[in-house]
Amino acid sequence: MRTKTKTIRPILDQAYTYYVTAKSRNGKTGNIPTVWIAGNTGCASTDKAVSAGSCKSSGCPLLPKSKGGPVPLGQRGCYAWSGQVSGALSAILRAKDKSKYELKTALKNSHRKARYLRMSAIGDPSVLSRQQRDEITGTLEAFNKEYCALSTGFRIIGYIHGWRLAPWWKGYLMASTDSLDEADKAIEKGWRTAVTLPANTEGRVVKTPKGNKIYVCPHLVKGVDKRTVDDCNDCGWCSVQDDRFKKMNIGFPLHQ
Repeated sequence: MRTKTKTIRPILDQAYTYYVTAKSRNGKTGNIPTVWIAGNTGCASTDKAVSAGSCKSSGCPLLPKSKGGPVPLGQRGCYAWSGQVSGALSAILRAKDKSKYELKTALKNSHRKARYLRMSAIGDPSVLSRQQRDEITGTLEAFNKEYCALSTGFRIIGYIHGWRLAPWWKGYLMASTDSLDEADKAIEKGWRTAVTLPANTEGRVVKTPKGNKIYVCPHLVKGVDKRTVDDCNDCGWCSVQDDRFKKMNIGFPLHQ
């Protein structure tokens, strides 16, 4: 008899882990190493459910109802759970040899022009503990020192929806917010902030109710040739570790 897999909220450090792929075909991010957050039980179906649980616990409003989220069936939810990204996570979790998904291995096998480590393709980083953060940042630092002496090396680029739950990611990830009001709250707490904007947003800059500037992602500005900024690897605005952009908050118009 087939048993139903439950979506669970495990204890930090006991059930969540992360995998890293060396390369990516994502045209918006560019060909950069990418983190995937999932469970650590060894059962692919359970570990995928745990990944969805990380998104649910973060409060993400775009998690499909089929994964335990608030988005009803038939309405458009997070693209990661409805296509190739979800399938790619399944393939990672079914792999017998997961050594190639270790961070240092992925960095070694990454494209020579890659500059960032993306967090994450799927799953919310809020479930990764302070110790796991130190492990990731320490590995990056050691790799950069050993292999990237003539360049700045790799920086983290990414977003955390459960920013209230995991303050130890401040200074590494952008707080992912769902409204300009929420963006103000995250900014007051010292986070650099990413916020979803209406699909019809025009112009390069919008302001929050408290007057904070939100710069529209240059890849998504209406009427602007996207080729001026090919991808995240070319841009870097969303890298909190890059001091050039330390006061910039970024807006992403919703996909139509």
